Order: sequence, then C-alpha cells, then structure tokens
Amino acid sequence: MKAARQAQQPTSPLAHSRLLVTINDLLAEYELSHHFRNEGEDAVELVYSFPVPLDAAFLGMQAQFAGATLTAQVLPARQASSDYADAVADGDGAVLLEQVEPGMLCVNLGNLPPGEQGEVVLRFAAPLAVADRSARFSLPLVHRPRYGRSRLDALLEPGCDFAVEHPLAASIRIHGLLAEAAVGCPTHPARFQRVDGATQVEVDAAMLDRDFVLTFDFGERPLTSLRVVADAERNLGILTLLLPTPAVASTQACDICLLMDCSGSMQGDAIVQSRAALGALAVALDEGDRVQVLRFGSTCVPLLRRPMRATARVRDALQELTDTINADLGGTEMNHALEVALTALEGLDGPARNPVIVLVTDGAVHAEAIEPARVRAARSGVRIFVVAVGSSAGSAALHPLAASTGATLERAVPR
Repeated sequence: MKAARQAQQPTSPLAHSRLLVTINDLLAEYELSHHFRNEGEDAVELVYSFPVPLDAAFLGMQAQFAGATLTAQVLPARQASSDYADAVADGDGAVLLEQVEPGMLCVNLGNLPPGEQGEVVLRFAAPLAVADRSARFSLPLVHRPRYGRSRLDALLEPGCDFAVEHPLAASIRIHGLLAEAAVGCPTHPARFQRVDGATQVEVDAAMLDRDFVLTFDFGERPLTSLRVVADAERNLGILTLLLPTPAVASTQACDICLLMDCSGSMQGDAIVQSRAALGALAVALDEGDRVQVLRFGSTCVPLLRRPMRATARVRDALQELTDTINADLGGTEMNHALEVALTALEGLDGPARNPVIVLVTDGAVHAEAIEPARVRAARSGVRIFVVAVGSSAGSAALHPLAASTGATLERAVPR
C-alpha cells in the first residue's frame, strides 16, 4: 500500500477491508471491498497491489470517493493508462485497475482529497479446488516479499512493513452441494451457523496478514448437481459430478527427489510443515522406490550421499532427520536446487521409473527465476509436485511449475 503523492501520511491509507463470499455448489463468487482514508493535508494518489487466484475471473469494479460513484470500463491498456493520467493531471478523481503480473492486480486511486474516504469494490468468481472427497476455497490476501530482483516498477512493487495492520472482516454464505458438508476455517477464528438452509460463516477482527481458506469434507455422500445460469440472452448449464476415488492406489515404483526449502523466509509455520512433509514421505515410500532429499537455500545440501532404495532402514533414517530441518540456508536459489534435483534423477542407473520431484516451499520467488528449470523438467518428463506451505504461500509463481510438468500444486495450510 503506497501513497504516491503526499505531504505526510501518519497512518496507512488502507483503513479496513471486507470480504463477502457466496458459494454455490463448487463455484465461489466473492466481493472484496477496500476502504481508504486520507488523513494527510494534501490530496493523494494511492497505489495498492494485491494478489488474486490465477483461475479467478474478474467480474467488475466500482469505486466511491469524493461524492462520486465510478464504474469500471474495460479498455485497451494504453488507452486506460492515458485516460487515467489525464484525469489525475486535471485534478479529477479516477481509478485504474491493471494486471501487473499473473496473480497480481494493482489499483491506482487518484486525487483522494484530504480528510476524505474512498472505497474500491472488486468482484471475482473462481472454482473451488477438489481432491479426495474434499473441497477448498482459498483466497490469497498477502503478496509476500520475494527473493531476487523484481521486474516491476518501484511504485507497483508491494512494500512490507510488519508494524502496519490492515483489519479484515469476512462473511461467507454456502449453498447447494456444500451446505450440508462439514466446513472448517483453518486460517482464522470463525463462527458457523445455519441460516435458511445455508451455512453462514463469519470472521471478525482479522487482519490482511495471511491467506483465507475454507475447507469442506464431502464424507461419503454422492454429489451431483445441475444448475442453470442466465448469461445475457442465453442460459448456461453447470453440471457437477464427483467421481469415486479409485479403490486401489498405484503400486508402480518411483524415483523421488524431495526438495525442501530451508531459506530464511521459511521461519515459523512453513518449516514446521516441511518437517511434517519429510515424515509423511518416509511413511509413504515403498521398498521399490528410490529417494533423495535435498535441503536448499543459498546452497543445496543433500541429506543422503546418493539416491537410495527406500528400505526400512532408509525410511527410519529419514524420520530421524526431520528434527534437523531448519530455515538456516539463507536465500532462495530455487532454480539451482531444481537443476540439482533434475541432475540427480537423470543420473540414476537403469531406466527412469516415474521420476518425480516433490518441492516443499513457501514460494518466495519470482516466476521467471525458475523458468529454466521448468523448461528442462517438462522436456525430460520429470513431474514437479509442489507443496506450498506457510500462511501466505506464493502459489502464483509455483502453479505453472507444477501444471506444465503434468503435476499438481497442493496448498498446505497451517492451523
């Protein structure tokens, strides 16, 4: 949150935010309102960058300030920037919304007078993630600092000040398939109640300091629905089917490299989750699998001398090593670590057997920094599964890495 032009701003211009979510079956529509207040002595231009899910569809924006209500129009980028700059130069109020990179939008609010308040309301729709008879609504609310050089303009690059607090309240109404499902909010204290056949979730006195997540457990209930949605002059049907879980899991042997982020940004919840990931892998391995574990930060440190068959002795050793996993390796040289992992898998004796990298990280990197390793993995047929850990994981940089290699990203949420 930055004020581009001001004499002195004693507090953050972002006074508070409110999230309103409506979930119908497996589709969420949400409205995110940001309330700004200019407590300075001069008019200010506010620049606010914030994350959005990669699969979210933008539905619209409204802004209210200086006694006017503004509704967004979609224009070519150059025209929109030019119109906004002209309005600000003329002393008029104006709002510009632009995508500065995948997964991050920026709102420019121009000429908010001293002592005045303003509000920007953004509307989106996004599907819920579904796996193993459970669903998840996940909304990033924090753009965490990233390791390395950013390509963004200095004014657009989000700042970081742990002393500034941004209050958040949230209200969620759940209809349809998930109204009867067991629901939890692992990221925030919440109140749950039944209202007119729907589930109502309320979150008060929260902060914009972590992602917001709701989880749903389907249980054994069959889930099927067909919903008709009006779209201008047409009607669209949305069919939801939940396929049964396969009765027998694959027992085909794998070559696995567990790549664990131990950089300084992993302090706290993230490194605790990483230790749990190593323990879970040790339990899940079969005798026929081959495994290597690499810790990385500024350097890359193997836990085993070489990839080894997952015998009972090796699995026990991995369990014992969980307590040695700490966030003590400096920066986040993720591309180098991925290259080391790829080399280890490519150098194994005999034919490759389902080569897999499991990357456990908070994602505090820029997407372009890991592009070389992503291209190499896709060409060599190595899948990179990502476990995004921490209270505000950088999933926008990690999701393309997993998807382009035929793998998936799983968001592990601390409780």
